[in-house]
Amino acid sequence: MAAGVAGSRLPIPDTPGAVAWKVVATAECARLDLAPITLIQSPGVTAVKVQQNPLPMECAAAFEGSCTSRDGKLHISTSFEGRRRAARVGGGFFGNESPVDTMFYTGVRTLTIEHLHSRLVLRMHERLNNTQGYSAVPTALRYLPEMHRLLLLGAAETNGMQLAHCVVLPPS
Repeated sequence: MAAGVAGSRLPIPDTPGAVAWKVVATAECARLDLAPITLIQSPGVTAVKVQQNPLPMECAAAFEGSCTSRDGKLHISTSFEGRRRAARVGGGFFGNESPVDTMFYTGVRTLTIEHLHSRLVLRMHERLNNTQGYSAVPTALRYLPEMHRLLLLGAAETNGMQLAHCVVLPPS
C-alpha cells in the first residue's frame, strides 16, 4: 500500500470482481476508496519494492525491537515489561509434532511511534496474560510520507475484530 493504489502483489491475472483501493487524505486522516483495476495498470503507477518502502520490513514486526523510517522522520519501537516464562509446547501447525521451546509473556507490550521532527509521540499498550510472543496482535504499519499519514492496521482489537487507526503527522 502506498499513497497511490493498493492491489494484489501476486503475479496472477486479475479476476472479475477483483478490487483495488486508493488511499485518500481527509481532514480527519485518510480513507480508502475503491479504485478501478485499470488504474493499477496505468503507466503512472509502479509497484513499491521492499527496498523503497518508507519503513524497513522489520518495523514493529518483532516482539521487541526498534527501527527508523528510511527518511529519518519516524522512530518505531516495541518493548515489553513483565514476566517471561519458557515452556515446551507441541510444535507444528496443529501442535501435535515434536515439542519446541517457546516463551509466554504476562505484562504489557508497548508500541511507540515518535515523529522525530515534531516530537509527537504515540503509544499503544497491549496487555498480555500468559501469551505466546507470536500471538500478540499483528500490527501492520503503512507510512505515507507524501501524505503525512501513518496507518496502523490491526493495531488493536475490539470484540475479536481487528481495528485500524490513522495518524496525521505534522509536516516537516
